[in-house]
Amino acid sequence: MFIGSRPYDVLDTLSGWGSFMLFKILFKTKAECDYFCRMLKEHKGIYFYTYEEQNMFVLVLRDVRLEEIIIPFIKVYITFQLKHNIESIIRTVYYYEHDEEIDRITEWTEYLLVDPQFMMLRFRHETLLNYLQQQLFTQFTYLNNAKEIYYDTVTLFQLKQFHEELVEIVGFAIDELKREEEFQTILETMRTFIRTQTSKCSLLHVIRSEYFRLFDDHGREISNDEISKAMSRTPLYLFGLTDDEQMISPILSLLPERLYIYGTDAFDGTVLTLLKIFEERAHFLSLHQFPFQMNS
Repeated sequence: MFIGSRPYDVLDTLSGWGSFMLFKILFKTKAECDYFCRMLKEHKGIYFYTYEEQNMFVLVLRDVRLEEIIIPFIKVYITFQLKHNIESIIRTVYYYEHDEEIDRITEWTEYLLVDPQFMMLRFRHETLLNYLQQQLFTQFTYLNNAKEIYYDTVTLFQLKQFHEELVEIVGFAIDELKREEEFQTILETMRTFIRTQTSKCSLLHVIRSEYFRLFDDHGREISNDEISKAMSRTPLYLFGLTDDEQMISPILSLLPERLYIYGTDAFDGTVLTLLKIFEERAHFLSLHQFPFQMNS
């Protein structure tokens, strides 16, 4: 059958490749084969048909260039095989057995693989699709004269480098999850402490700039000596704060009934942590809403 126009860019550097009179791709599952065919319908002038033979689902294409099947190749892999590969790594490399843990690690790994910042740092590509496209572009040069390929064999061997990197990414996801679990435990310890202790001040104003400046409800800046005394009377060792979180300690020690934080970045990491700790007691406001005059 002949089908519609091509909606996406392909590897123009392959445009000089010859076409094949007949070219076969063999799939183990009908779902993968059907999904591949649906994407072929987005191309112009590709003739194909399918049939089943010896428990394989065979896709036969005529007059097709390899650059026209790279994107479908990758999308079938991402849709049908990537999650299974991640789960296999979790079980066989990192020895996790419980389904709930495996699901959480899988979800976190998949999140990393769609995070542009992580992808740029790891692969220097913003998307997994772009990175795997480059991988297959390199490997498909060895298939220029092929007349028949097994889909699983291609993904197993031609994406070998990515599979090796995926093991490390799953390990990174496990470490990230452990850190997140530790952080949530610390947060809950702080919340419990705040709920069970008597507040030491009714209202605390906090200006978040390069460092924190703390003011009482009358606009008087709280001195370092006062902060040190409050911290010495608070069991901060219970919370296991890291160096990056030490700016939280003075505020935690003063135990305000209400907390107003003023700044320019509502997504600042320390600000977000304070909002999570103090929950409904805390509010973030823009810097110009600070109600007192500041002395530099």
